Amino acid sequence: MQLVNATYLWALLALAVPVAIHLLSRKEGQVIPVGSLRHLQETASQQFRGIKLNELLLLALRLLLFILFVMLLAGLFWNMKEKEKWVVVDSDLKNNKQTIALADSLEARGYAWHWLSTNFPSKEQTPLPVNNYWQLMNALGELHLEHAVVLSANRMTDFKGKLTSLPSHIDWQTFELPDTTFAAYQIIHKNNVLVRNVVSASGQTSFNTDTLASPTDGLYVPDSIQVAIVADKNFEEEARLIKASLAAMQTLPAQIVITDQSKADWIIWLSKEEVPHTEAKILVATKITSGKLIEQVAPARWQLNNLSVENMVQNATIKIAELITRNPTIEKSVDAVDRRMLSQPKFKEVTQAGIGMLAKNAFQIELFILFLLVWIAERTLAFIRKQ
Repeated sequence: MQLVNATYLWALLALAVPVAIHLLSRKEGQVIPVGSLRHLQETASQQFRGIKLNELLLLALRLLLFILFVMLLAGLFWNMKEKEKWVVVDSDLKNNKQTIALADSLEARGYAWHWLSTNFPSKEQTPLPVNNYWQLMNALGELHLEHAVVLSANRMTDFKGKLTSLPSHIDWQTFELPDTTFAAYQIIHKNNVLVRNVVSASGQTSFNTDTLASPTDGLYVPDSIQVAIVADKNFEEEARLIKASLAAMQTLPAQIVITDQSKADWIIWLSKEEVPHTEAKILVATKITSGKLIEQVAPARWQLNNLSVENMVQNATIKIAELITRNPTIEKSVDAVDRRMLSQPKFKEVTQAGIGMLAKNAFQIELFILFLLVWIAERTLAFIRKQ
């Protein structure tokens, strides 16, 4: 038997209220019709004024009803089933000897082996990769286990959404993944082949570029980025700055080609005229002073604020390059090998979430049914006794 929120037990002090009501509630005396008061004499005996409880059965029902109501608020439940103990292993750690040894030792002590994956498959099943640690943590907390030990790689890219709480019956252990080097893509640049490599470790992910004499078979080759610059006479200086930035980007492992508006993937708009309808992505350059240098204002539209020589020299060129060279295919492949980890996830303050899910406890439902039955009995008796 456990209580989710024992604070509500203070409400039991209010049991004195129905007792006091019954003490103060006295039935009226029997009325006897008398024809004349002439022959009645006042007695000298003292009237009985002792206090006694009125309607003991009704009082008992009301006290029981109040106690049941408080227990419902306090979340009383009694799980008759024996709780399980689990060791939950991240599939990314299936080749980690330290993790497997710990999982095996816990399994020998009665812990059931499950994978940290959707629906928590058993050891013999094939798990899916972790997609969101927060969601899996919440799902694990709802299983009403006695104890769970999670052995996780804590990949930073798989913590998505709102911060959640770690139930008190779950221990979260972290293990580092081995470092990895991965060739993400290649491009042909000035008769050379540039191969962009990803080097990822638990602390950071970095990139380096190798120059090869010939392309590598099967390695992804991104399309060139077609950029158009549309500027009127009031933005001639800004147009020169943008062209200089694009020229500087030619040193990056990316192919940026200046083209006309009809063929562009990106249009850099330097004009006060309304931007025409287009399927290309738009970067509108303005002289507006804002806290952010580049901000997204629509699904396929960004705004470059406070365009100036100083900003272009300092960081605007880098920000523009980050924006227009973004490639979802490359980002997905990099995320797949990203080894960065959160050494200790910043969980919210621990609550008794592991005791939650009250609606799933059979005793809680029975307690509510008992409350309804006592309430019906109390109302029926009160109606009969006119109390």
